Amino acid sequence: MEVGTIFDPNKNYDIEYLENIKNAYIKFLDDYPDLKEKGLAFLEYLSSEYSKDVKKGENHKYLVSALFSRIVAQRSDGILYPSVRAAGIGLCLAIKPEAMENLELIMVHKCLLKKENGVVRITFLKVCEVNKDAEAFELLDVAEYKERRKESE
Repeated sequence: MEVGTIFDPNKNYDIEYLENIKNAYIKFLDDYPDLKEKGLAFLEYLSSEYSKDVKKGENHKYLVSALFSRIVAQRSDGILYPSVRAAGIGLCLAIKPEAMENLELIMVHKCLLKKENGVVRITFLKVCEVNKDAEAFELLDVAEYKERRKESE
């Protein structure tokens, strides 16, 4: 699956994938010194558009990110960007419907996302593995899931 990835070139990420792709992009731009400043500024701008905290009824503020996503989707399967709600410690993936045919659901997590005083915590509440061609699945408390995994080993 090929996806466009949006990130802020000035930010250090805890997510290894984002940090690696950011560093690779900056290294790539080193070979084009006349474009480096503009390339970094453009990506910084895009990152700011994708990281807006848009309130209900203000969907027009998504215009730039929506248009850019449409352009990227012409040549890829979707777009990946840091989650605003999870303060960048999670990722969002927008996938074109036709690309979904290439994916298989293998695991489901139910999480609680809590933000207090600028600190974001993600707590895994329930989890399950999904068998191929399953039409239904059972979410288990994390402790119960771990116990069942331990018993099956």
